[in-house]
Amino acid sequence: MAESIRIKKEDLGFFAAQAAFMIFAVIRFYDRSFVPMRNMHFDRLLDKKTACMGCAVYFFVILLFSLVSLAHAREEKKKQVAFLLTAMSVVFVPAFLPENYLGVIDMYSAILGFLALMLLHCKYADRFAGILIFLMIRWDITSAFTWGIWLLAYTFYLTYRDRESVSEEPSGGKKIALAFATAMFVAGCAIPRGGNTSWDRAFEPRYELTSTQGIITLIFLIPFAVLYLRLLYHLASEMRRFMPRLSYYCLFFAALLGFTVWYLKGDLYRAILYLAGESILGMLVLVQGERLRGYELPASHKSIWDSSRWVRVFLLLYLVFVMFFFVYGRPLLLEEQLLKY
Repeated sequence: MAESIRIKKEDLGFFAAQAAFMIFAVIRFYDRSFVPMRNMHFDRLLDKKTACMGCAVYFFVILLFSLVSLAHAREEKKKQVAFLLTAMSVVFVPAFLPENYLGVIDMYSAILGFLALMLLHCKYADRFAGILIFLMIRWDITSAFTWGIWLLAYTFYLTYRDRESVSEEPSGGKKIALAFATAMFVAGCAIPRGGNTSWDRAFEPRYELTSTQGIITLIFLIPFAVLYLRLLYHLASEMRRFMPRLSYYCLFFAALLGFTVWYLKGDLYRAILYLAGESILGMLVLVQGERLRGYELPASHKSIWDSSRWVRVFLLLYLVFVMFFFVYGRPLLLEEQLLKY
């Protein structure tokens, strides 16, 4: 049964800190994404203003998702959830602020993706998540291999994770949500498309990571991959039956599929964005899972979850460095001035 929402002062404090980080991200890209707007042709300027309004909605949905996630988390899991929401913000907040990705269709797919995740928090509203999956695929077919597949994997996980334990929520409702989401996914992919829409043509990305940057970034992200895989492996190994165990692994393979699709398309920027972002979301939903409420990991698997605050801060700063300096572009503004000295 879905938990009642409990918003506390600490949750609002996190909300304010996340909003401040969004302001910082906008400032960082201000001179290369927003200042050039003053010299644009009027038609192009209208497109850019639409992109800015889309970014505002995108930020608001991320804030709302974080608040809902914290409100649904039990007290013993709040620190882990807050840590993962912060890591998620580092990956997703600046993703669509660089000039060549400002306003791309992926941002609107992400809005629908986070809204779908919020619906999946609820006992009955989760059955409507399939509608959002259908809409994002109709807008952009490539989202079927990123958000679409990952949301299906998450719905599959929600359906089967408790089959070996006593669950407070009947599995029938989850099966209906899974069947409906799958049907909407297939329909979104199968219905013929009438060519590219204006959404697809707007702000075509031009900035690409080099192969060297991509390889260095993936190497630097290995610590987070180890953290995720250890948690995933331990939880899956607790399952004796095939389907519950598979439901855990699907969260990882769904993120890996998104990375593979964009890697083959030659867009390392999106490949790393979706691999890192959906892997962090995978850790988040595992920590929030009903089976994990009050569940203690063995000492050999606790790793970062019970580490000191300074270790978590170091990991977050490390992630900021990797994403901002290797994925989202060259140093900007204050960073450029500091590097001169």
